[in-house]
This record gives sequence, structure tokens and C-alpha cells, in this order.
Amino acid sequence: MQESSSPAAADSSWYEGGLLLLLLPGVADTILALQQQHAEHSAAAKKIEAAAAAAAAAAAAVPAAAAAAADAFEGPLWALRSLLQQQQQQMQRLHAGMWQLLAVAAARGEQQLVGDDLLLQQLLLFLVNGRPCSLLLLQACSSSSSSSSSSSKRDAAGSCWSPALEEELKLLLLHDGAATAAAAAADSSSSSSSSTTDCCWTARQREALLVRIIENVAAAAAAAAADGDEENLLLHVRAAAAPLQQQQQLLAANGFHAAAARLFELSRSYDDFLSCCLLRDKQQQQQQQEQQEQQQQQQQEQQQQQPAAAAASCRAMLHIPHCLPLLAAPRPCGCL
Repeated sequence: MQESSSPAAADSSWYEGGLLLLLLPGVADTILALQQQHAEHSAAAKKIEAAAAAAAAAAAAVPAAAAAAADAFEGPLWALRSLLQQQQQQMQRLHAGMWQLLAVAAARGEQQLVGDDLLLQQLLLFLVNGRPCSLLLLQACSSSSSSSSSSSKRDAAGSCWSPALEEELKLLLLHDGAATAAAAAADSSSSSSSSTTDCCWTARQREALLVRIIENVAAAAAAAAADGDEENLLLHVRAAAAPLQQQQQLLAANGFHAAAARLFELSRSYDDFLSCCLLRDKQQQQQQQEQQEQQQQQQQEQQQQQPAAAAASCRAMLHIPHCLPLLAAPRPCGCL
């Protein structure tokens, strides 16, 4: 965070954020273009399968003809299935790369890219699981690119996000490609797609990025509420980190103890502040109560002292008449 305090670092961060704003929609367009090609190749493969089935049925009476028909369609089908598998792997790698770019940007302090609470939650899930769990980023980037671009060459899929397209993209991007490829092709190369949905970061690296993201979210919230009092600042920080705190148990269960502890500290700081305020108010009330009791005790002592003083003065006045006869007695004649 200290690097972003200098003007050069701030300019660099702004430049990198601008590049990411351009790069992420470009990657989204590439994924949607590959999806359109995948749909076309999948339709072609289905047509070839239908033609192969029809040829096999027509040549069923002649074994040699049936074998020749099967051999004729086997090569094109294998090529199309291999191409479909490669396209799915490329889309999965690009989709995981989008989330990696977003994670790096958030760790660098580009909080405007993760301003949405749902997107921030999905980014946390990506770093915990090591693979994308949602199409939210792809949908946001494809929508932004289609609305800001006027090019006629842009694919229609990028501007029309339909439920059917979403379901197809979920099957292609969020599910493990091994089962899909094994169902589409019986060759042994299908096992190579089992890890295409995973990112290349280790669990320790993902946790380090997540801790940085949590700290940046808290720092951005604190900077936004810097003009207020301490209670308002801590409350603002706690509200900003609330989307992440909902997954605190998930972090601890997956071994991300440093990130879970950091979230706990953010939540506990506000609670501790409130506890200190309550303790301070309680101490002030006790002090006021003690002062009132002391004042009441002093008043009671004064009230008790006043009758005693009055009685003493009365007794003194009562002794004065006994001295008067002595003063009034006749003096001897020889005394002056």
C-alpha cells in the first residue's frame, strides 16, 4: 500500500487499471467467439453422426459396406471431437485467466473493478476453490464491451445474453471438461482436460492475494470515511468487508486461516470500539454516581453539623446570665 502513495505509482496503477478495463472485455469477446465456433462445430458433428448412422443402416445387409461406411465417417468425427475438446479447454483457460486478472487488479488496489458485492464474493470463491464458480465476470465484461462498441463485426452472442447461452456456457466453462470430452470422444486424450478449469496458483499464493484484497477493501472504505469520526469509519469498514465476512467459515474450513483471521479482526475492531465506548460510558456513570453520593454525604454531614453548632452556641448563651450577678455586685468603697 505504500507504493501507491507516490504520484508515479498512482499513475502506474491508473494505467494498469485502464489496461485491465480494456483487456477483460477483449478476453470475454474471445470466449464468446469460441463458444459460437464450438456451437457450429458441435452442430456439424451431430450432422456427421446422423449421416453415419443413416449410412450404417442402409448398408446393414452388407457387412463390408457397413464397415466401409463406418471407416468413412470415423476420421471426420474424430477430428471434430478433438477440435471441440480443444476449444472447450481454451475457453476454460481464458475464463480462469479473467478471474486471475481480476484478482491481481484487486490485490493491486484497483477497487473500482470489484465494486460489486456479488463480484467480490465470487472472487473470494475463486481464490478459495482455485477455479471459477460463476459466469458473473464474463457476463459483466461481455455486456460492457457490447454496449461500448459500435463495430459491426462483433459477435451477436456478446450482446445477447440469453438463458440458453448461459446454460451452455456453464456446461463449457464451469464443469470439468473431462466428463464432457469423454462422452464426446472415446480416445485417451480426453483425460488431459481435467485441470483446465483450475488456475496455476498454489493455495498459499491464493491466500496471500486474498489477504491483500481484504486489506485493500478495508483501506478503501477507511479512506472514503476519513472525514468522519472513529465510529463511522469503523462501521464503514465493517460494511465494506461484510460480503467477504459471510464466507469466513468457508475460509477457515479450507485452511485459509490468515484471511479468516484478517476478516475477524475487521469485524472485531468495531465490536471492540463499541465495547470501549460502553465501558467508558459505564465508568462515567459510576463516577457521576460516586460524585453525587459524595455530595449527598457532604450535605448530610453539613446538616448534622449545623444542629450541633446551634446547640453549642445556645449552651454558650445560657452560661452568660450566670456571670451577670458578678458584674452587677456592689464594689467596695475603696475600690476604683
